[in-house]
Amino acid sequence: MLARTKARSTCRRRLNTHPLLPVGNAPLDAWSSGLVSSLAWSSVIEAWEEGVLDVERWAELRREHFVGGVSIKELARRHGIDRNTVRRALRSDAPPVYERASVSKLDPFKDEIHRLLRADPKLPGQRIRELIAPLGFEGAKTIVDDYLREVRPLFAPPPRTFQRTVYRSGEICQFDVWEPKKEIAVGQGQTRRGWVVVACLGYSRAGAGALIFTKQIPDLLAGIRRCLWSLGALPQTLVWDRQAGIHGHGGGPSEEFAAFCGQLRVGWQFCEPADPQAKGVVERLQDFMEGLYAIAVRILDEGREVAVVEAGRGAGAPSSRPPERSAAW
Repeated sequence: MLARTKARSTCRRRLNTHPLLPVGNAPLDAWSSGLVSSLAWSSVIEAWEEGVLDVERWAELRREHFVGGVSIKELARRHGIDRNTVRRALRSDAPPVYERASVSKLDPFKDEIHRLLRADPKLPGQRIRELIAPLGFEGAKTIVDDYLREVRPLFAPPPRTFQRTVYRSGEICQFDVWEPKKEIAVGQGQTRRGWVVVACLGYSRAGAGALIFTKQIPDLLAGIRRCLWSLGALPQTLVWDRQAGIHGHGGGPSEEFAAFCGQLRVGWQFCEPADPQAKGVVERLQDFMEGLYAIAVRILDEGREVAVVEAGRGAGAPSSRPPERSAAW
């Protein structure tokens, strides 16, 4: 009888000390027979999961144990977790990290996306979806766009470095085409859409502009000639972007522009695509013209060249004024 009593008390002591069993020594049959709600069951299962501790509870366990001197048994009772979980938290010097293993519909196609981005880092997401759809991709637009935002910077070219460039006298003249916001008055109350061929010297920052009414190659060449005439001399090199009619293909000039430069005995240089920084001198002059648009409209209404203007006095501008330097180009 005494032995049976000791065995029963031993079992009862285990039930009382185990943090997952119900209070008051309720039998296990009550849990398995549905007397306890399914919500309680889910909490028990979650408590038994590996790595159940979050960072806040992990830090609290370590604080109470190492600072407050609370025992492992008491920590397990207070927080309702297993003693082994407490021991793992106390032995671990790094906070717990929870990672959910998930399989995305995009996983089988990531290598193909990487190949496409290596060929063209700026390939639009819509085009990428069109290319992987025949391969079996059936996911949504959001999956592809989210993944592209994550990996596209890895395939982008390295960031460009900039430095200040100093030009020799008469070395280059940069050109661009500027379209005014308003149409140009041509008389009799009529207006026409117009453009301005803008030129700026690299050394003196002296600039000029010529009004044209189409962007056909004859008008563009006429605008270049009028700008060079206003500046009063010929530079060694004419710098352009990939302007249609001036640029041919592959970084070379069109036949008309090459013939034009050959007659003037000057060279040419084309910037890389989408690289306005390469001709920042004329871009700065163009910004200056747009800022003084009211004055530019008055001059353009007269149908003549824009006078030689100063490109501004901001950072990077020469200490002397363009008219003082234009004599030396």
